[in-house]
Amino acid sequence: MRNADKLTKESDFFFVSVPLTAETEGMCNADFFIKMKKQLCLLTPVEEKSLIKKLLLKLKEGQIFAAGLDVMTPNLATN
Repeated sequence: MRNADKLTKESDFFFVSVPLTAETEGMCNADFFIKMKKQLCLLTPVEEKSLIKKLLLKLKEGQIFAAGLDVMTPNLATN
């Protein structure tokens, strides 16, 4: 994750595409979002509900500039 930490601090766009496994679950935790630069656009096709919820919350809070989601679980955007 050290490389990801550096990339999220320096990049304008960051693409997360990993299979959901015991090793990757929770990879994008609160610490991950805190380290991002505020102008970052995070893109992911990942269907993990907890990640999508975190992304939408961080977007609403202004922690990230934009989020690109390939798959949208019903009702997550409105809750």
